[in-house]
Amino acid sequence: MEQVVTHEPGYLTRLYEWMIGPPDSGLVQFVGHQESLADDLCNILRSMGYHVEEERIRSCPPANMSLGVVSCPERIRERLLAAEAAVLQRYYPSAVLSLAP
Repeated sequence: MEQVVTHEPGYLTRLYEWMIGPPDSGLVQFVGHQESLADDLCNILRSMGYHVEEERIRSCPPANMSLGVVSCPERIRERLLAAEAAVLQRYYPSAVLSLAP
């Protein structure tokens, strides 16, 4: 993490913009979050007019789960948060507010 924030600060911001465009592009109207993926999927499908079998979606076993949380030293964490402020504000605005000192 230290190497990324030292040599490629803002990497995630650039990566996400490369994949889905800048904030004002209008290419993407909704971004689901891993933390609420089943809810997000059900909501977006309903908004598109699809019949949703919510129980079926929720019964699918998780895939590609991490094995745990990696510890990050506070000094690196602060640098990462500062370097990726734009992407955090774009996709997790409520979380950014809770991260403020």
